[in-house]
Amino acid sequence: MLTVREEAEVDRVWRFTRVYGNPNSYHQRHTWDLLRRLHEVLEDCGLDELGFVGPCLTWNNSKEATANVQERLDRAVANGRWTDLFPNFRFTNLEFWGSDHRVVLLDLEGRASDGWGDRQGRGFKFEPWWLKDSECPEIILEAWANHTFDGSINSFLTGLQGYA
Repeated sequence: MLTVREEAEVDRVWRFTRVYGNPNSYHQRHTWDLLRRLHEVLEDCGLDELGFVGPCLTWNNSKEATANVQERLDRAVANGRWTDLFPNFRFTNLEFWGSDHRVVLLDLEGRASDGWGDRQGRGFKFEPWWLKDSECPEIILEAWANHTFDGSINSFLTGLQGYA
């Protein structure tokens, strides 16, 4: 499980949590038990599903023809306070990029339609192969360190574009 805590201002704190299932089939039953318990917690906390734009099936077992199985596993949830903070949000299911899960984009300003495009004025797109560069973690940390939240993550993305 990966959790990111965002604090733009004192009254604008929110979390992003991503749950990754164990790839070892021996442990997958435990993962499903955890997900069932997570579902109960979501209900108890009053979190609602946000919906999405794009293809509904977010996972693919990468098999061919009739052996291919696809499911909707990736979802975004929030409470009413969060949707009040980001009324124009958009959660978009993009393409499969070297993974059995689609890339998902959380756009807080609702500007992206099918993902963030290339450098010709349509925005910033993270390329997975950048992770192979040994300087990638340092560049990202520097971009975050030099970023001041002004209600928009756009200036952070602009800072990263200088490295692309």
